[in-house]
Amino acid sequence: MVEINHRLKDLNNLCTAKQAAKAIETILACYPQAKAHDVKFYLKVLTVLLIEYPATVVLEVAHPAGGIAGRVKFLPTIAEVKELADKFRADKGAVVADLKRTLRKVEEDELEKRRKWITPDQWDAFRKSLAKRITIG
Repeated sequence: MVEINHRLKDLNNLCTAKQAAKAIETILACYPQAKAHDVKFYLKVLTVLLIEYPATVVLEVAHPAGGIAGRVKFLPTIAEVKELADKFRADKGAVVADLKRTLRKVEEDELEKRRKWITPDQWDAFRKSLAKRITIG
């Protein structure tokens, strides 16, 4: 259960500017011939875009094989990067939903196990003995 909570937390942590810069560096390294019209502006806009996504999504976008470089032959437009980041975020959303369902199921199973430790008859007997102790004392 701790692992599930940890994974949920990781999926919700937004990318920092430093992580975005590293991701952009990786993306640009995959396009050695490419030249952006205004490199500084391109880098700023990509940074602003990527910090809106979870860090795990940004890592996927920057991955040389499975990310943008593995899908787009030329230096990607901001729209192409955003489209792929949105897709990866949606995929992560499905993972989060699955993890939450799993967490709920684990909690329900744990609660059911605890309920089985004390039968209703035992619970009634316990409550009666507790009531006697309270009224006597």
